[in-house]
Amino acid sequence: MASTSATVNGWRARASKTWYPTDGSWKSDGSSTGINVSISDPTGNNKYGVIIKVTTPNDAKIGSISELSVTFEVYSRGTTTGALNGSLRTTYTDSGSSDTSSTFRTNAIGSEASKTGISTNSLSPTTVTMSFSGTFSKNTSYYLFLYTKSTSHIFGMNNDWNGSATITYTTKTYAVTYNANGGTGAPSTQYKTHGTALTLSSTKPTKAAVSAGNYTVTLNANGGTCSSSSLSAKRTTSYTFSKWNTNSSGTGTSYNAGASYTTNAALSLYAIYSSSTSTAAVTLPTPTRSGYNFMGWATSSTATTGTTGSYTPSGNVTLYAIWGAKGLVYIGNEAYQIYIGNGSSWDLYAPYVGNGSSWDLCS
Repeated sequence: MASTSATVNGWRARASKTWYPTDGSWKSDGSSTGINVSISDPTGNNKYGVIIKVTTPNDAKIGSISELSVTFEVYSRGTTTGALNGSLRTTYTDSGSSDTSSTFRTNAIGSEASKTGISTNSLSPTTVTMSFSGTFSKNTSYYLFLYTKSTSHIFGMNNDWNGSATITYTTKTYAVTYNANGGTGAPSTQYKTHGTALTLSSTKPTKAAVSAGNYTVTLNANGGTCSSSSLSAKRTTSYTFSKWNTNSSGTGTSYNAGASYTTNAALSLYAIYSSSTSTAAVTLPTPTRSGYNFMGWATSSTATTGTTGSYTPSGNVTLYAIWGAKGLVYIGNEAYQIYIGNGSSWDLYAPYVGNGSSWDLCS
């Protein structure tokens, strides 16, 4: 809670239309010296009183006002110590003809205030503070009606009454909310105090990976036999938190996690993510073909070499089994396997003999 001054516009007798300011520039309705107005109740109807007008400040930092206190000086005359009463409200009839303490009490803000123990027949003024609790607004005038319920005691106000007022308020705050925007783990709402920078939460939400479909790998045995005709390569889109933005599509103002926020305004932030899509590898099977050796899989049916084992496609694709013709050639008493790579030429490799030379066999 904090406090600050409110504006005291002045005071006047209940039946008067003249507001008497606090700077002494007014002229009294009665005598130019001494007490200028009395607060008394000679007939028991609270007729003679004083109105003090106070206006709360119009300050952007003020959130809610919970208390208004008015301080002033009064003179006192009576045979015993007297009680000065006060009620506060937001309206006042200028003529004063319809306003009595009863009216003020009926329409008052908070409870009636009462100050007792004020000295009798004092030649020096007594400083009195009356405080009222409630819900008050900024830049609003309030009227304090001073009166006494004692028919034998008189209070007085003078032009040197030294009026002042203060309010008790909470500093205005602004909510900063976070939206995970399809993810989870958004930070809790923060509150920025007016005029004070707020460090945005460093907590970063997460967004679960989602399926991006599959790539189909169609397998063509190309004259052979295969256990599978196609394979499915799973694709996944993953997300990483990037920043906060005032628009869910990311077209507004961006803020980094942990950044400083200085604007005196509420803020709604949406998580923005960067994304990447990956494809899982598949394991290619090994087909069979009588009389042929399997050379691997390729995207062309006439290729001479191919790939085996793990394979990661970049899209939907058809793979063809590549075959090499299988046969035997005898050199001496040893049999060696030969391959016809594309069916038209021989690729024959002879073993080495003991002296390090090799056979030269022609296709």
